[in-house]
Amino acid sequence: MHPSIVCPRCEGELSEGAERLRCDACGAEYKYDGGVAVLLSPDSDVYKGDQDRIRFWDEGWRARCAEEMTHTREQILERKRAAEQFRKDYGMDQLNWFVGLNTPGSTILNIGCGGGAREALGLIGCADNYVGVDTSLFAAQSTQVLLQRAGFSAIAVQGEGEKLPFRSESFEMIYTSGVLHHTPRTEDAIREVYRVLKPGGKAVIGLYATHSIHFWNYRLRAALHGNFSNSAYGEWLHANTEGGWNTEGRKNRWTTTYTRASFAEALKAAGFISFEFDQMYASILDFPVLGRIAPKVLPKSLLDKRLVKFGGILYALCAKPRG
Repeated sequence: MHPSIVCPRCEGELSEGAERLRCDACGAEYKYDGGVAVLLSPDSDVYKGDQDRIRFWDEGWRARCAEEMTHTREQILERKRAAEQFRKDYGMDQLNWFVGLNTPGSTILNIGCGGGAREALGLIGCADNYVGVDTSLFAAQSTQVLLQRAGFSAIAVQGEGEKLPFRSESFEMIYTSGVLHHTPRTEDAIREVYRVLKPGGKAVIGLYATHSIHFWNYRLRAALHGNFSNSAYGEWLHANTEGGWNTEGRKNRWTTTYTRASFAEALKAAGFISFEFDQMYASILDFPVLGRIAPKVLPKSLLDKRLVKFGGILYALCAKPRG
């Protein structure tokens, strides 16, 4: 068990048994499932009220990652090389923010690690150790299994972004992208990022960008269906994004987007005073109409070509004051 892991209810120390963990302070107990600690606070509003949201992502990852779970060490390492090349080709250089922080014993926390170690493989190497957390149990299980199969120092747990099961000021680096906008409590989750980040540490937080080709397209589609007000658009967005994840009739229950101003407000409320923004690139595939036609007429080398920094994710590169 990584030394940063504590009781999500009270931050008490956990005693480790053969099949479960027990908090020395409040007595709460947490089980292991498939080798992964299930660290969902038993009195959490998220855990009690958002089970459908958790199942939506859990089943979605299961459907997507079946093949990856069969990969050998060599195949996993090849996927790591491909992930690094994709970041380079697509201009996703936000990880440069962490340069210089990889000191002996350092750990990177990946909030919303996702299934199949897809994101984790791009983060391994930023620090000596990797810790992943996801509300999806399968995401945590599959990430831990594959990273350890490849020989990396890595663990993952099931937990909530809004109530992280980690000690305050534990991590030199935190990365979360495309995740925290899928909860109505995004601001609470950003406060948790600040809490568990060490003084002098750095975080990369990626949220959906209101002002992007991707979400302007959504706004247009919503208007064509008669959703003109902001509230009507918001409800339409919840029901109509992440459609490719739908499994067994389940639909996404929450998606929101951020402008630079609203993102900055959330960061300041969490305690960050030093941050800068960087938007991901858009490709021709992000454009309405053109995105459907291009794969039929253009070579693959042009489809992912970065065009302009107006893509669907807005990154905040944040530094926590040293004190």
